[in-house]
Amino acid sequence: MAPGLFVFFGLISSVLLTGVTSLKCYTCFITHGQCRNEDMTLVECKADETYCISFTLRTTFSIPSVGYTTKTCAKPEEANDGYYSITSVGAKYFEALLYSCQLDGCNSLPSSLPYHEELKPNRLICPGSYARDEYSPQPPQPVLCLGRENWCGNIDFGMYTFGAIHDEIFAQGCVTKNVCSYPLGETQMGNGIVKFNVTSNNCSIALQLPDVFYHIVFEN
Repeated sequence: MAPGLFVFFGLISSVLLTGVTSLKCYTCFITHGQCRNEDMTLVECKADETYCISFTLRTTFSIPSVGYTTKTCAKPEEANDGYYSITSVGAKYFEALLYSCQLDGCNSLPSSLPYHEELKPNRLICPGSYARDEYSPQPPQPVLCLGRENWCGNIDFGMYTFGAIHDEIFAQGCVTKNVCSYPLGETQMGNGIVKFNVTSNNCSIALQLPDVFYHIVFEN
């Protein structure tokens, strides 16, 4: 090949390489409320981080209870978008909302995850139980489903938060559909801020609460 062509193709390659820019996402971490504008920083993501995410989690399953919102860059396997809600016995619940996108700065909007105490009963019911280890099971009790929870779930999973809080959870209760379809095995959200190891996940359609019982409980 003539020397001039080497120079030409070298210039083309240089232009193509320099024209590839990394995604830019907002980053923030806050343990209460929303990320405000002054809390967020726009950063350039690593080459393998092709998503921006906004992730909010609140749960009383862990000890101590945990709640936070984070915005960050993420890899494709962390883009498990959806609303996840589990309501079990004894005021035990898990709720999370993950939103991902692929445009610069697209994760700036406030989280829309509703607070669990604001959710209303939806006339559905499931058996519920909760234990932090497999050797302390509790007899199932009826649980009223809230909001968009329309499935019954029986879920065993490990949860590792902040790299320091480790909980093994065995829960039955009302769940959203996204909980039922969450993958088994080890996964993470929020760029590793929380890691899950789901070992069992069985779901069935929630039962309708008879009107007579609903009126007795909620209208008297």
